[in-house]
Amino acid sequence: RIDGEALCFERTLEFDPTRRYCHGVAFMPLRPGIVCAAMTTGTPAVHFVDTVGEVQIAPFVDDGWIPKSVTFAGASMVVVSVRQNVGQDPRARNVARVALVAVEVETGDHQVLDAHEFHDTVMDGCHARGTMVYVAEQANDAVRVFEVSGQQLLPRPTMEGFSFPHDVGVSPDGQWLAVAN
Repeated sequence: RIDGEALCFERTLEFDPTRRYCHGVAFMPLRPGIVCAAMTTGTPAVHFVDTVGEVQIAPFVDDGWIPKSVTFAGASMVVVSVRQNVGQDPRARNVARVALVAVEVETGDHQVLDAHEFHDTVMDGCHARGTMVYVAEQANDAVRVFEVSGQQLLPRPTMEGFSFPHDVGVSPDGQWLAVAN
């Protein structure tokens, strides 16, 4: 809990033991007491719990995709996922995906409205400011930029020249982009 300028520890939200690794979190803008957690182990999914740890909405599971990060552009959720084909097969390829998802708060239904796949890459953290979405693309030393327009996720020019970016943020005034390398 943030109390003025101090950070006060309240509790840890526990998940099923098979889902121990949380890679990204966000709060829902229309339900600010709900935490969305991108869980990469067990059955990979974005889970929705309130601040006392009770499940509020059914998890978002996107078969075959491992969610790494989550953010919101307006009421729509943006999920960055990967399909990491790591193993002995030298032909194995990594695929990343950025998906725009409608979340039905009352029923817990989720619908992928639009998605873009990128081959031979790994994407990580994401951040939204207004209708703009910024995604750290580690493998290509870039930040992918998208604009949410209705039910579409429109690609915008990619920002290049970073070194293995893991996460991205935008200042409240929109003047600065911070990239964690």
